[in-house]
Amino acid sequence: MTIYVKKYPFCAEEGSGLTLLEAERAFQLLPDPPKVENLNDYIVMAANGDENGFSFFLHAYEERLNRRIRGFLLREGFQNTEPDRLFDYKLACVHAMLEVLPSYDPNGGASFLTFAHYDIENAMIKQRMNEEGGSFASLDEYKAVRKAGRLYRENHKKTGETVKAIAESDHCSEQTAEAHLATALTNRSRVDFYLRTERNDDGNIFECDPDVSHDDCWEYASVLWGWVQTEWVQEAFETLSFREQTLLEKRNAICMTCGRVSDWRKRIGFENLAVLFEGSGASGAERAYQRALEEMMKHLAGHEVFHVLQLRLISQEKKKNRRRSLLLLGRLRRRLGRDPF
Repeated sequence: MTIYVKKYPFCAEEGSGLTLLEAERAFQLLPDPPKVENLNDYIVMAANGDENGFSFFLHAYEERLNRRIRGFLLREGFQNTEPDRLFDYKLACVHAMLEVLPSYDPNGGASFLTFAHYDIENAMIKQRMNEEGGSFASLDEYKAVRKAGRLYRENHKKTGETVKAIAESDHCSEQTAEAHLATALTNRSRVDFYLRTERNDDGNIFECDPDVSHDDCWEYASVLWGWVQTEWVQEAFETLSFREQTLLEKRNAICMTCGRVSDWRKRIGFENLAVLFEGSGASGAERAYQRALEEMMKHLAGHEVFHVLQLRLISQEKKKNRRRSLLLLGRLRRRLGRDPF
């Protein structure tokens, strides 16, 4: 009897996370399972009582399953697939397939993947629901909320038209449609449950901070400025000179026209800003940047957007001559022959 083992065992060191290779090849076996003409033949083996049949099926289907999960996550707005997330989604899909496997009839005329297609899709949606920040009573409610969000975008974020579209599509009252839309606008969260990873120019993968600006659309202004009194900030920004506006935008890696924020780690330093404006140096560019911030702050405080407490230095008392104190301490040590303290 052939004994099958994992081809890529989980051998990560303690404290280090799951690697991408381990997540992508979690169901690979060694040695390779016996080859069959049709992938569904493995399911027939499992239905006939072969304990290894479903494991053989996962070994052959894993690459396609990875692509399907990545396609789902890409539609959800995730450009990179973290190993932990990929593995969790795969386990959810496997659990769904195991649940429907006893009810599958190989003689029914449909392949197992066709039979379990919607169950696998629901498993991925349910896994996504568990990552959301909102609270949903059931998967059907979550699907209704997702649909409400999609119709809201398709109707150019017009609430009245969206409510009518939801009511017509779901054959429900406008009151129910308003409830689904309100849940879609307030309860859905795009903050990552998993640590995000990125790949640098050398091909190495590293963890980065959660991207809380991630949203279902490219309208960054509505995402990043949702809690800011945008009109006042924009008005204060327009009172600055072109040089001051450029300093603020370049240094903070933000476009005040569309609200888009670039990678904070790639923002321009004061040395480059000084070269850009032919300044005296990095310190001069930094002082100009601080003055621009102060001008914006005064404008906003003048319109009572927020309150500012300004501290002024009235007097300054210099400490005693440090050099003389060190000399006296050295003389005292030489006289005592040891540390006086």
